[in-house]
Amino acid sequence: EYVMKKYRYTYPVSKPYFPPLEENTLFLDIETTGFQRNNTFLTIIGLAWQEKDTIIIEQWMNECKEDKTTGTNSENLKTECLEAQSLETELPELQSLKTESPEAQQLWNLLEEGSLLKGKKQNSRNNWNRYSIKQQQSSSLKNTSFQRAESVFQVTALSGNNTARATSRYAKHQQPPLSFKEKGFLEERLLLKELEKFLTAKKQLPTLVHYNGTTFDLPYLKSKYEQYEIRTSLSACCSLDLYRCAKKYRYFLQTNGLKQKNLEETFGLFREDSLTGQELIQTYLKGIEKQNDRLLKLYLRHNKEDMEGMVLLQNLLKVDSFFQGNFQIVSWEKKDRLSCLMIQLNCGFTLNQALSTERDGIHFHREGSSLYLKIPFVSMEAKYFYPDYKNYYYLPLEDRAIHKSVASFVEKEYREKATKENCYVKKSGIFYPLPFPSTKKNKKECLESCCEMPLFYEQYDGTTAYLLASELENEQNRTVYLKNLLQVFLECCKM
Repeated sequence: EYVMKKYRYTYPVSKPYFPPLEENTLFLDIETTGFQRNNTFLTIIGLAWQEKDTIIIEQWMNECKEDKTTGTNSENLKTECLEAQSLETELPELQSLKTESPEAQQLWNLLEEGSLLKGKKQNSRNNWNRYSIKQQQSSSLKNTSFQRAESVFQVTALSGNNTARATSRYAKHQQPPLSFKEKGFLEERLLLKELEKFLTAKKQLPTLVHYNGTTFDLPYLKSKYEQYEIRTSLSACCSLDLYRCAKKYRYFLQTNGLKQKNLEETFGLFREDSLTGQELIQTYLKGIEKQNDRLLKLYLRHNKEDMEGMVLLQNLLKVDSFFQGNFQIVSWEKKDRLSCLMIQLNCGFTLNQALSTERDGIHFHREGSSLYLKIPFVSMEAKYFYPDYKNYYYLPLEDRAIHKSVASFVEKEYREKATKENCYVKKSGIFYPLPFPSTKKNKKECLESCCEMPLFYEQYDGTTAYLLASELENEQNRTVYLKNLLQVFLECCKM
């Protein structure tokens, strides 16, 4: 029985390069001999998961060995050959001879399954149709498959319906060995079966974590399961693509590209492997064909570093969580002398490069695992605009709007129906700026999140709102304010 060779590596959970994995997650990465699914095969399935305080990376490599469990390898395939002398007889006579002659029995079996009668009838005895018979050693000659070949098995059906011809002597020889590529397709099925067994080993299917697996890895695997008619649980598994998260925050991460290697360097991990995609495929093919251990180790190292990098890149989920408001406020200090508010946030992840940007006087500086904000405050008079202006009257002499229920007590010459532009009330105090995101969608989300806090403006439709300093004494309001500033920071990174 053929046993698949597995390569296993273990790592203690540690920061920053091997952070703990989420419960019931399985990291997945595959290698293949190309992108076209019909004429390529799986070469490696790489997996990573956590057991207690240990992260395990395992590689299953297609070594292009024959699958002795399916009975389809070349040692079990024989070619039966009849050649030289001929045996020609009427069918009734053949039926009586089959118990005495192995050749007659062979011909009778072929006729019974209709193989000869399906052939093209020939008038000339020297014009032979050529066929090959492949069978397992243990199987009978019945239901044998026929394929065109060059001088393997020679038979013909003559013009008479009751006459048949076959050669009278057998010659047995072994089929030429399979090429390593043919063996690769055979062993590919083992990899697929092993993966399905792994996925269903627990009561609950794992969440598959991958990098751009939505585009390549998962469709490739599913098509292979379909090709070999093997049932799979892949479609039932939840899926998490780190590539999509990387694409969303690419400007914040300041990466040179969206390849996995680029993202790893952003988080401070640099590879030893330098093979390109095409070089990688050739390394595997040459390593297998020539049984070159050095080349195969290079190939294994590439996938191993893919898996190590993917474990690190789960920090991309922390980046997303950070911008959703899951951060820790390390310090919040008002500097009266500098007329600014100094804030330090713990991001929960560490990036390799520092980044600084600014908008409307608000300075952002990202370094290591921290984000620093310098927010100016201003003592001013600002306006709060009522949203339902149709229910208000504007008082020109007082430069403010009042509700119509109160305006009824004001003489008509001192009031007028309010418009969007003059439906406000003024307020003096210390304010912190809140610039709006540039897109309507993000601006709407910002306004909705701040619905519990009054927003003031210098003028109607201003691009910057202001919050009273007293509003930010509440911890929940601080989180809402900072979350909206982070969206502004994200936009600044694109500039």
